[in-house]
Amino acid sequence: INKPVNDRAEFGMQLMTGDPLALPVAGWVNASDFMTEKPIHVQWLFARMVPIAGVTLWGGKFTTPFFRSTQLVFDNDIPHEGLAQQLRFANADNSTAWGINLAQIMINQPLSSTKDVTRTYFLGGQIVGEFNRSGMAATVALALYGVGNADSIFVAENLTPRRVRTNNTNRPNATGNGYLSEFRYLNLSARISRSVYERPFTLNLDYAFNPAASNERQGLVAMLTYGNHRNIGGARVAIQGFMVQADAVATVFANIDYIQTNQNG
Repeated sequence: INKPVNDRAEFGMQLMTGDPLALPVAGWVNASDFMTEKPIHVQWLFARMVPIAGVTLWGGKFTTPFFRSTQLVFDNDIPHEGLAQQLRFANADNSTAWGINLAQIMINQPLSSTKDVTRTYFLGGQIVGEFNRSGMAATVALALYGVGNADSIFVAENLTPRRVRTNNTNRPNATGNGYLSEFRYLNLSARISRSVYERPFTLNLDYAFNPAASNERQGLVAMLTYGNHRNIGGARVAIQGFMVQADAVATVFANIDYIQTNQNG
């Protein structure tokens, strides 16, 4: 639901089914067990403002403000909770545009037994270029993401009962009370698309490198798609290849359904 306040501001909300403690959560709910409550929760609840042309400000719980070509870094179901800023500058015919995306996200409220929101946070910054030429569209983005004091997430995953229900493939440290690595990673994303027989043919590339890890610190996803399944009767075929090392990204936020982060969603 999006409710405009005026031509510069709006409020938005979205409800979602699924386990709210599964991070990321799959949007499915079992409709069995007659006359029992079903897990429905607030996925988005935000205000968005455009004070001047090309500047967008977000506050609340909202979808990711970053360009992503795949779900290597963020699952589609991950809501960001905090503040975000977007700047976009385009030429006269909109064939070329440059953008800056920033976010300051608190991720510790439901995870910490002390509710200490200063302990764990996410900061991100991204530069984006968009190019449209002769039936071909390309987007390239370079981002730096950092998760501060991520060990409280590790603790939340291992409490009894668990505060976060998800599998995490990041390696634990020697004492088993936190992660082996910190998470400050670079992310290079690209998407190139053009029309082939009136259907989109798209190449998505996503690369992550975590210099805060001593090894096992690179991730790469490549995906080719053809067609569009957004409309009724549409179809799309895809092929994907990936190589994701253990500490390339904070996998608690990543899709990576192929390593089962969503098995409890």
